[in-house]
Amino acid sequence: MPFTLTGLPIAPQPSRTNNSRCTRLFLRNVLQNVLSNVLRHFLRKVLRKVFLGMFLTTICATAWAAELTVAVASNFAATLKILTPYYQQATGDTIHASIGSSGKLATQIIHGAPYDIFLSANSELPTMLVNKQLAVPGSRFSYATGTLALWQPRGHLSALPPQGFDFSTIEMVALANPRHAPYGAAAQQVLAVMGQWDRLSGQNRLALAESVSQAWHFAASGNVDVAFVALAQIKHVLPHNGDSEPAYRLQEQSQEQVDDYWLPPAQWYSPIVQQGVILTRSRNKAAARRFCRWLQADPTAIQIIQKAGYQKIEPLPGDNSDDS
Repeated sequence: MPFTLTGLPIAPQPSRTNNSRCTRLFLRNVLQNVLSNVLRHFLRKVLRKVFLGMFLTTICATAWAAELTVAVASNFAATLKILTPYYQQATGDTIHASIGSSGKLATQIIHGAPYDIFLSANSELPTMLVNKQLAVPGSRFSYATGTLALWQPRGHLSALPPQGFDFSTIEMVALANPRHAPYGAAAQQVLAVMGQWDRLSGQNRLALAESVSQAWHFAASGNVDVAFVALAQIKHVLPHNGDSEPAYRLQEQSQEQVDDYWLPPAQWYSPIVQQGVILTRSRNKAAARRFCRWLQADPTAIQIIQKAGYQKIEPLPGDNSDDS
């Protein structure tokens, strides 16, 4: 190492190579900091927009989805419960069902019940509501054609002769009250054709239920021998396992279940054309129209309705008309 005259060592001078390396390191650090800040700012803006978009999408979807309250005839209640998840998945709308006999539900509507849609078990009640200006003109439509069945749990009714059941062998027959339940009115017509109505009613052997659903329960619980019900109700019950509640799912019928019921000839009772209508008091008329269109036109909905025991829908004159 070189020394000065004073004997002190001479400090080594930085070489040009060292200066160049320091400069490069400095510039690289500066560039990294700049890029890091730019990238961080960019990502922050992008993520902010993504989260904002997700939030707005959720808000819009929530705002667009609607809640509908449907007054549904008891015979169609189980089928509607099967249909509901499919509709909610397709639209995001929520369906709440209020179940009862068609006549009782119509009375509730007349007295101000806040329903959006009425799914009746006949066509007369929706027409009446339109005429009373309690339902939207032009919204009436046919959604199902019902089939009446005489049901005896663990019975063997499928082999009955054309003239029908021998009522002398049983004590009690259940049916929905004909005054406010369309399936009850159809059962009364069948019993009249068979010459049994006056005799059974005169002997107090008829158990009049509030609805066709209650008639089903009378027979399922063993309180009556047989019951006139909707075929759709039979197709929703589980195999005989002690459970008296309907199962809300479609299933293939066992031969045992097929033997449990008898279908009266269709010409013995008036067609049970079930119609729906949008109610004037509804605050969700756009969503109500969306549901009614889906119920009439969606292939899955139509398939489920037919598999549930309803015949092909035959629109009546006046469907989706002015009802004037």
